[in-house]
Amino acid sequence: MKLINITKNHSLPIKASVVTLGNFDGVHRGHCALIKEVVKRAKKAHASSVVITFEPHTRAVLSPEKRQSVLSTLEEKALPAQTV
Repeated sequence: MKLINITKNHSLPIKASVVTLGNFDGVHRGHCALIKEVVKRAKKAHASSVVITFEPHTRAVLSPEKRQSVLSTLEEKALPAQTV
């Protein structure tokens, strides 16, 4: 699995994909199960598996006046996905 920062990578290859989208802060068993399901479905469809997450957290963008602590850094969020 590749990590792609869309603010740095302006062109992405167009390919069939199975995608999940979320903050994935504090990647837990439920998140890992969801990611595994995306990978499974992508393999079955001969497609890419894609996990889209946000940095900074969406709450920090939508409500910048509120202090937002996160459970996982972007690097920590990537670890479970790399082991799937």
